[in-house]
Amino acid sequence: MQYPAQVQTALELTDLIGRRPTPADRLMAQHFKARRYVGSSDKAVIADLVYDIQRWRGKYAWALDHLGHTETARGLVLVALVQQGTNPENIFTGAQHQPDKLTQAERQLVAKLNALRWALAPAWAAQSCPAWLLPQFGAAYGDDMQAVLTGLNQRANTDVRVNTRVTDRATLQAQWQAEGLAATTTPYSPWGLRLAGRQPLYQHPSFAAGAFEVQDEAPQLAALLAAPQPGQWVVDYCAGGGGKTLALAMQMGNTGQLFATDVNHYRLEEVKPRLKRAGVQNAQLQCLTGPADPWHKRLLKRAEVVVVDAPCSGSGTWRRNPDAKWKLTADRLGELQQMQADILASAARLVKPGGRLVYATCSLLPAENGAQVERFLATHPDFTLQPWRSTPGAAALGEAALAALPTTPDLTLRPDLHGCDGFYVGVLTNNI
Repeated sequence: MQYPAQVQTALELTDLIGRRPTPADRLMAQHFKARRYVGSSDKAVIADLVYDIQRWRGKYAWALDHLGHTETARGLVLVALVQQGTNPENIFTGAQHQPDKLTQAERQLVAKLNALRWALAPAWAAQSCPAWLLPQFGAAYGDDMQAVLTGLNQRANTDVRVNTRVTDRATLQAQWQAEGLAATTTPYSPWGLRLAGRQPLYQHPSFAAGAFEVQDEAPQLAALLAAPQPGQWVVDYCAGGGGKTLALAMQMGNTGQLFATDVNHYRLEEVKPRLKRAGVQNAQLQCLTGPADPWHKRLLKRAEVVVVDAPCSGSGTWRRNPDAKWKLTADRLGELQQMQADILASAARLVKPGGRLVYATCSLLPAENGAQVERFLATHPDFTLQPWRSTPGAAALGEAALAALPTTPDLTLRPDLHGCDGFYVGVLTNNI
């Protein structure tokens, strides 16, 4: 149940998200940081409504247009409330800190929404997928397209990766169980625990102790398949916030050399406290200026493992970042594909003979995944695609997990089939 003041805040945030390129989660974090008086329960209700609007924005926008109304934040909120069975008259009261009273036109809109035949919505609207992207999903998944998009429109659970350098999964699960936190083991990752819905875990004492990191199961598997060994030289080429850096470090046991690189200095700075909390001592942070950065000469053909979690559309994360699909454009997707090709070629220079180049994206678009790998292999005959099941890390998954995962040479994870983010992993071996 929403209260008028909560809806007003959601309305303001919806308007802000529509006008700014900044991701919704960051805008909300900034908003609440400046309003510390907002309680956690209010934040949860507001976030649920905001994300619902972003998740179904295509469907809601179609309804407004179909009924002759311009898409506005206020209109989207009205559609969302009607869809939830809430009478907007009880919310739009005009009182202090509450939405202005409904206009006559808005009352008519609400009446039309209550009588609307949603079955008339075109496929892109019904699945709330940008119309220009729908053909790509159709070409990629055929009869499974609806299942894929339905999976992407579900709310994500909260997955964590247990830091086995601090504790083990069974111990942390039992501890949480005693505290009333019902966590289940993830079906594939041997390090993962899953809690239903969004969970505020960053204030938990075990987080401060470095016992876990919030991380979806899919990237956990990417780090597992990279299979870095103690004493090796390993590069996390697009480290970003450092999630996979920490997973790689855990497997290396604080030995060898782990380089976390990125072109964004500020993102690397955010990695530092995470490394300290997890007890990582073998990682070096390196900000790169580009493919010609002199740093490459030091690592030229010296790394046993190079992981490239490339910048991408993020289409596989729409469950938790639904606003991203409306901010993506065809031009931006083209730019990302060229960026992926350039990064992959640059990272390949660091892989020693016999070493592994692990290419990963949080995308479900083949143009960013298998097609990108094929493009790379066509110009790099010294590399081959290694079946992911034959990698050293695959054995750690166990027989049950292996039986439930794809048998293709590269690995594509889908929310509708695997319960995690959409994700792609291709393991490339340097044979020269």
